Amino acid sequence: EKMIVCIDPGHGGPDPGAVSPEGIQEKNITLTVAKRVAEYLRRAEIQVVLTRDTDKELVLGNDDAAELRARAKVANDAKADYFLSIHCNAASTPDAEGFELYHYPGSTKGAMLATKIADAYVLASGLKKRKIASANFQVLRDTAMPAALIELGFLTNKADCALLREPAFLDKIALGIAFGILTMRA
Repeated sequence: EKMIVCIDPGHGGPDPGAVSPEGIQEKNITLTVAKRVAEYLRRAEIQVVLTRDTDKELVLGNDDAAELRARAKVANDAKADYFLSIHCNAASTPDAEGFELYHYPGSTKGAMLATKIADAYVLASGLKKRKIASANFQVLRDTAMPAALIELGFLTNKADCALLREPAFLDKIALGIAFGILTMRA
């Protein structure tokens, strides 16, 4: 039976997510990376479902909770084996750098997924691993399968943002994320 993975590119439509001082929007980076992760997983004969594949929201209006519920519903309806939400970070200080991964509290397989993605991502990105932690985020809570959320890097950090603007870097990190997910197959 084919493994099914749901990839959730964070934000979209009227919600840009984090925005760098130069105007780089999180929603565009997350969509690019998600599509590339999906392509790499499909090449490995994994069935992939994206919560969005264009610059849109799933729920019209400004209801964040309904939007996040809808994203979890896509994964649950697809009976996905794993769920990954992709984001970019921002901080009030430009010194904050690196990537983070989150999993739902008490989810052993979610923690394993987050760890395997982090291990592959640190090699692919060269960025500093800030933490792997549990978090009660709605998309992690509402999904019925092991789930993780990655913060690719800080749009408010000059070096992280410069990398996140580069198509070759986005391709490299997408491959790393896909590799991390694929190690769950064994």
